[in-house]
Parts: sequence; structure tokens; C-alpha cells
Amino acid sequence: MNKLVILFFSCFLIGLIFCSSCTRNEWVIDDNRDPGYDPDKKYIVYFNPRIESRYTRALTPFPANCKAQIFAFNYKGSQESLASPVYESLKAGTLTPTGSPLTLPVGSYNFYAVSTKQDSLPPAFVKNEATGLENGVDYLWSGIQNQSVHENGTVLDLTFQHCAAQLVFNIINQDTTNRIESIWYAGTIAATPSDTSVWNLETGYIRQAVTDPSEVIIATLNDLTMSFIFLPFQTPKACPLEITAVLSSGSAYMIEVVIPPIPDGYVSGHSYQYDIVYDQDTVVLNQVSIAPWIEHEEGNIDVN
Repeated sequence: MNKLVILFFSCFLIGLIFCSSCTRNEWVIDDNRDPGYDPDKKYIVYFNPRIESRYTRALTPFPANCKAQIFAFNYKGSQESLASPVYESLKAGTLTPTGSPLTLPVGSYNFYAVSTKQDSLPPAFVKNEATGLENGVDYLWSGIQNQSVHENGTVLDLTFQHCAAQLVFNIINQDTTNRIESIWYAGTIAATPSDTSVWNLETGYIRQAVTDPSEVIIATLNDLTMSFIFLPFQTPKACPLEITAVLSSGSAYMIEVVIPPIPDGYVSGHSYQYDIVYDQDTVVLNQVSIAPWIEHEEGNIDVN
């Protein structure tokens, strides 16, 4: 009997010891976030704008009195823009929101910006494409991807690039008796109809259209240099150009130039430059070259 009692109490004590050594399984979360962290809180994004040549990488300030529209997308997320506020440059190299500034929660985003380099905006983008573009407008675009927005303040550089095409003529006078005092443009030069061009928001390129020569809308005159801004296109025909040059003798001389078709056509963002050499009633058009975009600050001259 005593042996049974001793055995019973021995088993009881062993069970107690075993149970006391068991613990419940628990999930422990180490949360080091700020107790004031709010995943839905939005933070202002600031922008520094400038313009860059696609080829020389030279930077120039974003001009004053111009508007830009900025689009924000979730990185690797929806193809729909989260916001598209309008900004304006009250002075060169700055962008100030015309309404509420762009605010976003902490995360990674793609940003795209467009401008006409004027106090007006491009046509609206539908499914990230814009139509209804016009010749003579210096369309600008900037795109930056996988950029982080954080609570400590986010400042992004918007580097705009030219999206239309530019044609430049440099008049070189080699006549030793008559100096060219001034020039003006007359005649026609190829340009694509505005309703056939498409501007892509994600790439910044304006798609080439196929067209026959027609008149260009805007020319810019700068001493003995003329430039035309127009929408990219392919053309199968040569383009006639007439230039009236006023000589130092007081007489006027008509310079007639035929521009041969470019095999690949005029491409978005390219500036095509010709030298027109004048020497005693003889005109020679040198081969076209692709060069950095020429900025004209004096404004465009309507030649229609």
C-alpha cells in the first residue's frame, strides 16, 4: 500500500513539472514604425525644371511665364494617372502650382510632365496619348521613373526635352561686293497636318506622319538664320523654299532652294540644319546635319 501511494505521488509530481515547462505558442511583431505613421497621409512633391538637348546634354533653364502639366503614376501599377496638376513658371527655373500642389503617399512613382513652352497647355491626353497637335509649337516632355516619395520632403528634377522637329537655315554670304543686310521667308515648306500626329506620354515622342509638302505655320528669324518648328513627318517629295535677301546695295535677291527628302524623315526631337551659301547670284545648299536644338528667345514670327 505504501508503495502504491509513493508511486502515485511520484507520477503526480512528474506531471506537474512537465506541465509547468510548457508554454503557449505566440506571434511577436516587432513594430519599429513611428507611432504617428499614417499610410494614407500625403506629402508635397517639389520640382526643379530645366531643358536638355538630346544630343549635347547641355542644360538651359526652364523659361519664365510657361505652363506645365505633371502626371503621377504608381510605379508598376495602374496605367491611370493618380493626379495631373498644372504648374507655371513665375520666373525661370521654377514651377509653382496654379492650384493645389501634387501630394502623394509614401511610395514609388513614375512622373511625366508636358509643356508647350508657352502660357498654354498641350491638348488633353486620353489613354496617355494626345492628338490635335499644331505646327509651330515647341512641345516639351520630361519623364522620370521609380522615384520615391517620402515624409522628409521630396524634390525632383524635371529635365524637359524637345518633342517636335526643327529645321534651321544658316545664310552664309560669300559675295565680296554685296552684303546681305536682312532676309525674310516666302513660299512653302513641308509640314504634317496636325490631325495626323500622336504624342505618347510615356516615351515623349511624337509619332511621324506620312504627308506631302504643305505650308509651315511659324518661322523664327534671327539675323541670317531662319528656323521652323513643326511636327515630325515622312515625305516622299522635295520641298521648295524661297528666301528674299536684301543686299547692302538696296536691291533684293530671291534665293530659291529645293530641300531634298530626308530618307528617315523628320524625327521627334531632332534639329536639322542646312547652310545656304550665297555668292554672286549663285546659291548652294549644303548637306543637312543633325545639330543641337537652337533656342530662340525673341519669339516666333507668323509668316502666313
